[in-house]
Amino acid sequence: MIIDGLWKGEYVYDEYCKVPFKQTTVPFTLSIRQSGLMAMSGGFEGLWQDDSSISNITASGNVYGVLKETDLYFVKLYPRTYGYAMDRSFFIGDEPHPEIHYTGRFWKEDIFEGTWRIERTFRKVNGRLCEISESSGLWWIKRM
Repeated sequence: MIIDGLWKGEYVYDEYCKVPFKQTTVPFTLSIRQSGLMAMSGGFEGLWQDDSSISNITASGNVYGVLKETDLYFVKLYPRTYGYAMDRSFFIGDEPHPEIHYTGRFWKEDIFEGTWRIERTFRKVNGRLCEISESSGLWWIKRM
């Protein structure tokens, strides 16, 4: 299966997560590239762009992963830490965001769906140590 190209999709947080828009779907686009030896092994890379009017994230995320038959695995990496403080205010840190792990499966008609997860970790934000809570949710993409 070839997954090169532009995809559109949405993700949502599980209801226990501590973000203001936990039950709001966040639209995004994903541009996937497969080339050379990477493509022969099912590997790919890409760029992810959230709808910043909902997520507040304006930077693109890099995506690296592999497609094994109908199963899709990838990691999304943002250049800076994004999150919400206890008072629900949005913050941007200087350090890279924790890895976001995605797993999914081909469903039908160029649609993948699956789950995502961020492990609990810590980052410095404006010189202060901040806890990044464990988060998870669902996602889907469809070829444009």
